[in-house]
Amino acid sequence: MANENCSILINSCDSYEDIWTPFFSCFEEHWKNCPYPIYLNTETKSYEFGDLKIHSLHSFNKHCAWGERLRDCLSRINTEYVLMLFDDFCLENKVNQKEIELCLNALHENEDIDAFYIIHVFPELTENNNKKFVEVPRGKAYRLNSAPGVWRKSRLLEYTGKIDTPWAWEYYGTYRTEKLKQSKIYVLNALADLYPYNYRMGGAIHKGKWVKSVIEPINKKYNLNIDFSKRGFDDEIEHKVSFLYRLKFRYIGFRMLGLKALYIYIDRIIKRMIGKFKKTVSSI
Repeated sequence: MANENCSILINSCDSYEDIWTPFFSCFEEHWKNCPYPIYLNTETKSYEFGDLKIHSLHSFNKHCAWGERLRDCLSRINTEYVLMLFDDFCLENKVNQKEIELCLNALHENEDIDAFYIIHVFPELTENNNKKFVEVPRGKAYRLNSAPGVWRKSRLLEYTGKIDTPWAWEYYGTYRTEKLKQSKIYVLNALADLYPYNYRMGGAIHKGKWVKSVIEPINKKYNLNIDFSKRGFDDEIEHKVSFLYRLKFRYIGFRMLGLKALYIYIDRIIKRMIGKFKKTVSSI
């Protein structure tokens, strides 16, 4: 059975250990009797929570890049499929496990399917469509996405490079998903999310700070007594980034893809300009 061949991988790091208790408090309530083994991707620290069996995967090199650490974790997970999450994806409602099992069965029966994103992350793709899942087309920005997803582990490994950061992995790594003609990625249509969390705010942490509207209700509900002064708050999801950050980001892209990174950058600019033009024309 495909359902017995899946694990949950939660991406984190030692410096984010203060999110683990909020995350697993929500997880324990909203996904009771979760049947899949749970793995925590971090550098050196281990963690336990109630009756949950959490396997902490320590990095062989705590100074390695995020991509290398993710690859190392995936190589040590024995199941063929993984449900990949990030540490601040704090559940707000019950997980729809039956639908997740259907995703796993579809992966098992169709080798050309890479993944199912189990939240409604691309609403523009699913308008006027009554299908449960819709294919994310090639050429779509952020086709490789950090949204909660049920993945074929071998493809996830193939799409992840050693020097990747989470943001470069999405932006530039998307190009890797377009190499295989027979690979498909699907996203949930406008139904109730199978893994319901506040993805509109990005989760409970943004730019290293707490998202107040997300974390305060969790702190109160589970009586966690979080010391918010250590991180501070940041509910501004859209931020201007510095020139130096942009420069470093382009450099990582060049190291990942060579000159193809420049093509991706120009392609995104052109598509953004066309989108703005169409929006302006339609409003006239």
